[in-house]
Order: sequence, then structure tokens, then C-alpha cells
Amino acid sequence: MRIFYILVAFISLQGCESHKTIGVNELSINDTKYISNPSDIQILDTLVNIGKIEQGEKKKVQFRFKNIGKTDLLIMDVKPSCGCTIADFPKQPFKPGEEGVVTAEFNSAGKLGLFSKGVEIFSTTIPASHIVRIEGEIFIKK
Repeated sequence: MRIFYILVAFISLQGCESHKTIGVNELSINDTKYISNPSDIQILDTLVNIGKIEQGEKKKVQFRFKNIGKTDLLIMDVKPSCGCTIADFPKQPFKPGEEGVVTAEFNSAGKLGLFSKGVEIFSTTIPASHIVRIEGEIFIKK
């Protein structure tokens, strides 16, 4: 019976892994410049209010950012706060002064009322993570 519970726990944890985080140990030897010389990021859109949307509607949003550091900036990963939101990020480095966009899509299926969902952005900065938010209100069409 104990083996059954361990197997169930293992399978459950495997199902939660929706994407892979790039760890420091996974950066190639050419990418050590990101670790030893962190950049600086300015999140231009820290909060996107999508207003009122109908239950079941999906809404795409963009979070703009800018490299305000003196070295290249790399977005390493993004993690939405729940399964109702998916996010994507550019994989290329950004030179000082360049801007980029992290995209997210919120799915309002099964939700109702006011909401606020976070997306954590991991980058080659100190601190390494920054949280942006999507908020709005979900209604049922009569």
C-alpha cells in the first residue's frame, strides 16, 4: 500500500511540471557572462487590466520590458501563478537599451468575478525574478 501512495504522489508531481526552468547549471560556458555580469530590467507593463470579459473568454496580454543595464539581458523563464494562464518569452538576449515582450494568455473558463493573476519573470538580473499581473472581472452573459 505504501508503494501505491508513493507512485500516486510521483505521478501527481509529474503532472504539475508544465515547462522547464533553465537553471544556472544548464547555461553553456559561453553564457557565464550572464551570471558574473548581471543586467538590469525595467518592466514597462507591471499590471495589465483587461477589464470585463465574458466567462469562457481567453484574453492575450503583453508585458513589455527594457534592458536598462550595461550587459546583455536574457529572460530565462516565466511561470504563471495558476493553470488558467499560459505564458511565453523571447529566447534571444537583449542588448542594453533594447525592449522585448513577454506574452500571456488568461483563460476565464470556470471563473467568475474579480481576478488578479501573476506571472513571474526570471531573468539574468539581481533580483532574478519580477512579478507582473493580469487583472479584470469575469461575468456571465445573460
